[in-house]
Amino acid sequence: MRLSDQFADISSAGAFVQQEVLRCRLPAARAAYQSGASLRFGPLTISRAGLARGKATLPWTEVVSVSVTVGRYRGAAVWTYKLRVVRIGGRRPWLEIDLEQIPNSRVLLAQLEEIGVTLDIGPLDKVSESDHQLYGLRVKG
Repeated sequence: MRLSDQFADISSAGAFVQQEVLRCRLPAARAAYQSGASLRFGPLTISRAGLARGKATLPWTEVVSVSVTVGRYRGAAVWTYKLRVVRIGGRRPWLEIDLEQIPNSRVLLAQLEEIGVTLDIGPLDKVSESDHQLYGLRVKG
């Protein structure tokens, strides 16, 4: 579902939808992960073995960091959020994907944090403490 700013108070509506998705889906994702199940987030899958995209799997022990960045990429006219995964010894990101391509991305970010992955939410770090609670992320401090 896409919401645009043509609706009154769209920011609040979007925040509410994200909060409810996180509230409803995170407990099940947490339980499934703890029981050893793999969790699919569109093109990405996380499991106790690591992070996978297609047939390529990066073990958690090789993940240096996962971050969210914002910018214009490859000459795009619009700004977009990217999920970037860096592996040990990697000069380039192992993975860089538009956050909007990842269903339930807030659930993924919250689950990664619970796993203990070094998570830098970058531009999301500038949002309010209540928004951090909305995203299911702890506020740095």
